[in-house]
Amino acid sequence: MMGFSNGKGGNGKGSPLRVQDPEKTVWIGGLPPNTHFKELLTFAQQVGPAKWAECRGVTGAIGYPTPQDAQTAMATLNGAPFKGASLQADKWTGKASTGKGGFGGFPVWK
Repeated sequence: MMGFSNGKGGNGKGSPLRVQDPEKTVWIGGLPPNTHFKELLTFAQQVGPAKWAECRGVTGAIGYPTPQDAQTAMATLNGAPFKGASLQADKWTGKASTGKGGFGGFPVWK
């Protein structure tokens, strides 16, 4: 899960993003407000075999079946136009969710 920071994956608002496998996850920034996860997932599936997506405010995450799929999608999605915005895509730099309550196991962002 994500922490509540302004770094990759968190915008300080709402619930943290849940990430099970960071190596297969792409961090997304610059999402237009009120983007629904299904919109992001459908868009991501146009560039690769995206399995899931989550959105929180202007950030999100997209999961892929392999680290290589995530790398390829990251390169393609970075700067891509989406709903009038230019997306930012980068590797997920946090830790995987531990499933624990509180902040145990959540990543700390730079």
